[in-house]
Amino acid sequence: MAGKIERCAYCAAALADETMLGFLLMPTPALLGMLFVHPDWLRRGVGRELWETARQYVEGNQKSVRTVELNATPYAVPFYLSLGFMPISKEFKQAGCRATRMACWLPARALEAGLG
Repeated sequence: MAGKIERCAYCAAALADETMLGFLLMPTPALLGMLFVHPDWLRRGVGRELWETARQYVEGNQKSVRTVELNATPYAVPFYLSLGFMPISKEFKQAGCRATRMACWLPARALEAGLG
């Protein structure tokens, strides 16, 4: 994991005292590679806050990136939909794991708000 953190374009952790509640890794500014939240902290806004922090970083520092993609497990698809990601593939299997490719078009938020 240390090597992935050293090479990532962006990483963040959510902490409470000395307890890690969740973390996010983006190997490139256009790819969300990992977003995990400790089971005791699910549905408390930890994952959403991690994504919003990453999104703000990308939008503020990587102006050429317009879309962020990820592979979502079937259990994570509803969460990513709630963040504004949309499926861009049918479910597929890779190395025995089921996933759906999803993407978030970053300019959509400003357009929805009438700012674009």
